[in-house]
Amino acid sequence: MAFQLSNVEAILALDSEYGLAKDGKIPWKSKTDMIFFKNKTINNYVIMGSKTLFTLPNAQPLRNRTNIVVTNQKEKFLNIYKNIENIIFFTIDETIKFIKNNPNFKFFIIGGNQIYNLLLPYCSTIWLTKIKQNYYCDLKFNYNISSYQKELIYEDSELEIFYFYSFSGIIKFGNCKK
Repeated sequence: MAFQLSNVEAILALDSEYGLAKDGKIPWKSKTDMIFFKNKTINNYVIMGSKTLFTLPNAQPLRNRTNIVVTNQKEKFLNIYKNIENIIFFTIDETIKFIKNNPNFKFFIIGGNQIYNLLLPYCSTIWLTKIKQNYYCDLKFNYNISSYQKELIYEDSELEIFYFYSFSGIIKFGNCKK
């Protein structure tokens, strides 16, 4: 069993039926959610799978963040991204080791579903945007977060933003960079 780490958080958006994506893409456009995502993750580490990397504009890493891409095909990606400094390719085991060895940095799990399922057990915090509309997604978020405490931190006609947190089993170390 994984222990939740105080420097590991997840951030995600779901539609009203817990949909993550449709046809490999996020089907909604929300300026509010994008600003929230950027403000939370800027100047931190973001962790994603290779499919998520390819959904980013021009398949390029997010600016002003160190991008960790979890993959078992590192050599393939190292050739494609060899001249880009803010991207790292790790296996899942290397990712977990890197997180544990860098307790003074904040890590945000940003998707996709497989990466959420692998790394949410380490997350002490989950930032969840719930889009109020159903986009009939073909990929649903299926991780049980019922053990977390939930607090609504923002709401408008389009969406709700929740802060999920847990105090049980958290390993806290270092002073996390915010």
